[in-house]
Amino acid sequence: MAKGILTYKGKTSDYFGMRLLANYDLEQPEYDYNSVEVPGRDGVLLINNGRYKAIKREYEFRVLLVRSRWPTIEKQLTDISGWLNATQGFQPLTFDAEPDYIYKAAVTEGQKFTRLTPSVATGSVALTINPIKYLVSDQNAIQVVNNSTVSNSGNVTAQPKITITGSGSGIFKFGKSTFQVKNVDGGLIVNSELQTVTTLSGFPAYAQVVTPILPVLNIGNNTVVVPGGFTVSIVPNSGVLV
Repeated sequence: MAKGILTYKGKTSDYFGMRLLANYDLEQPEYDYNSVEVPGRDGVLLINNGRYKAIKREYEFRVLLVRSRWPTIEKQLTDISGWLNATQGFQPLTFDAEPDYIYKAAVTEGQKFTRLTPSVATGSVALTINPIKYLVSDQNAIQVVNNSTVSNSGNVTAQPKITITGSGSGIFKFGKSTFQVKNVDGGLIVNSELQTVTTLSGFPAYAQVVTPILPVLNIGNNTVVVPGGFTVSIVPNSGVLV
């Protein structure tokens, strides 16, 4: 049974004496369109930007003083603020009520806490959340061989993390995506979600990429073509709309 516990940046709200209240709004992702009014044309013209917008959600908590860790509720709230605000950018977020999914969220606003008694407080945390939540089962690397199949078991196009080992030039295929490289020396790490290409040591390697668009995995099965002299492993990174 879920206890209203979330885990953010590797620490649980339970550690800080926080319990998520049962009632909160679940905003859904909005597709990104530009609306253009054209003279002489009824209605509007919608320009598809090919993405979903991030969403904002506010979660309310009850905070109980953890006397074994903090002498006062004020000190505990200070450390909660430090935990939430210490790292900028999107970080992994999980809920005990949804153990099969990983969200990616960022704290983009200040927190609000109300001290009720010397040992009890309430508060709210506003998060900006990626419109896709990722399947835990598809976060492990899969070794693939030529003409094998990788599945995207989500309901949106997946942006995988691909590790290519080997040297030389070649053309890879990941389902309908074609990815060409040249003069590779040892290997590449292609992160389609972050839009980065690096060497295996982590240095930028965009000069080795011929194809400007990084690979994606369509919903369902994707046949992978691996040229000679290379090996490939893939983290599918499948997900569903939040």
